[in-house]
Amino acid sequence: MIFYMFTDVKSQSTDLMIYGNGAEDVVAQAFDVTPKDGMALLKGVVSRKKQIIPPIMATLQKIDEDD
Repeated sequence: MIFYMFTDVKSQSTDLMIYGNGAEDVVAQAFDVTPKDGMALLKGVVSRKKQIIPPIMATLQKIDEDD
């Protein structure tokens, strides 16, 4: 899975480019958004370390536990 952030600090949002098997599902669950064509808009998200990684890791762990 690849997640690439395009952060706009001025508007306090991130366009997240998503690629890989199951990546869109992970982002949908982690951020309660609906990705489209490999992109998701994350309003209020600007920090990779504090706002992107923790929800993605928690979602991946939850998915792993459910399998």
